[in-house]
Amino acid sequence: MAARGVILIVEDEVAVVEMLRDYLGEQGYDVDVAMNGGDAVMLATLRRPDAVILDVKLPDSSGGEVLRQLREVDESIAVVMLSGGDDAEIARPLLKAGAFDYIRKPFKFDHLDATIRLAVAVGMKKPPRGVVLPFRSDRRTEDAVEETPALTCGVCGEAIDDVKNAITDADVLVHAACWRRGARKV
Repeated sequence: MAARGVILIVEDEVAVVEMLRDYLGEQGYDVDVAMNGGDAVMLATLRRPDAVILDVKLPDSSGGEVLRQLREVDESIAVVMLSGGDDAEIARPLLKAGAFDYIRKPFKFDHLDATIRLAVAVGMKKPPRGVVLPFRSDRRTEDAVEETPALTCGVCGEAIDDVKNAITDADVLVHAACWRRGARKV
């Protein structure tokens, strides 16, 4: 039997995670779990969830920051915010920032179930935004590119800007034009 949808739970309280994972698993959802914001964004890039249940307070960042990062990854993911408080001053900006809904802990299962069912349905109907790259590499910098030796033509000695159109002849890289003219390296 196919899952009803994929849900990512982002919560740092183990008891809440276990309870939500068990409950949603019994309801037929495929559930992933992240205990902090960084893991949540990584998991969302590796496998797009149809809905995310996101705690407002996390050990490494705020729920609002994680919501912003998830929206950057894929704005079509439905994110349900979860909070221990009933503060409209917290809920209002999160909803304006793109949260699908805001649920207060302790929650009622019928309200949670209805919200999750609707969030998953909305998340499944919206097409993913295309190919998502999971990581932003800080290892590649402009300095590293400048240190790469320039490729030069083995015939004329000029730089080869378009490597795709260059030809390797006798293990020497040459411009296609130089090769067509029949010039060979002396």
